[in-house]
Amino acid sequence: MKLKGLLVGSCAIFFIFLIYLTTLDKKVYYVALGDFLAKGIGDNQYSEEIQQNLEKKGKLEKYVEEFMRDDMRTTDYIKMIEENETRQVEGKTQTLKNALIKADLLTLSIGNNDLLYGLGMYNSEDIYTKKELEEKVDGVMKDIEKLFELLREYCKEDIIITGFYQPQNFSEQKRKLYLNANRRLERLAKKYKITYVEVDKILDKEGNLDVSSMLPTKRGYLELSQKMKDVALNLLLEEK
Repeated sequence: MKLKGLLVGSCAIFFIFLIYLTTLDKKVYYVALGDFLAKGIGDNQYSEEIQQNLEKKGKLEKYVEEFMRDDMRTTDYIKMIEENETRQVEGKTQTLKNALIKADLLTLSIGNNDLLYGLGMYNSEDIYTKKELEEKVDGVMKDIEKLFELLREYCKEDIIITGFYQPQNFSEQKRKLYLNANRRLERLAKKYKITYVEVDKILDKEGNLDVSSMLPTKRGYLELSQKMKDVALNLLLEEK
């Protein structure tokens, strides 16, 4: 009888554990990485739009945004992953690698600072030769591919990357370089099974980009947030 009781008790614990795993597996561990495009202005942050929608649906397991920074560049993330940097998340220390491993959904905006400063964002005229500009873009794309390799080493689930956007005062030569960089980014994303979201058309609309600061306006961020939310939720829906 004691053995029978132990077996029944063990089975009950096992089934409770299975139910727990099933319930947990339906929820989304969401990690947001990125630069100023990901951080947004005030409440206009696309990652928070995704987080809030998952929460409303009762599908959010955890939201990690502590590894984002306005001035983030691609090489910063490469270093952070390699050194396995830590942050305080919900009162506990968490490593970046741990967050990547656990992520069911990862959104990323990166490379904007690299290109904007590398190509001379505050100069409407070209201060570099065509060859120098092309070399700078090549360097950024190599860094991004290295970052993609590192991300895919730890994160096996959905990753969404935003494309680059270009300031409206850029010369024709720089605009062509941006178009080419976006095409290359899209190809890299496909290679690493990452979902690419084009943002240039959104932010190129009149009133969506602040000409003086070269940053998206509130309306621009709102439209970007809506697009990112739709892409993320559709991706998660397809997996059910």
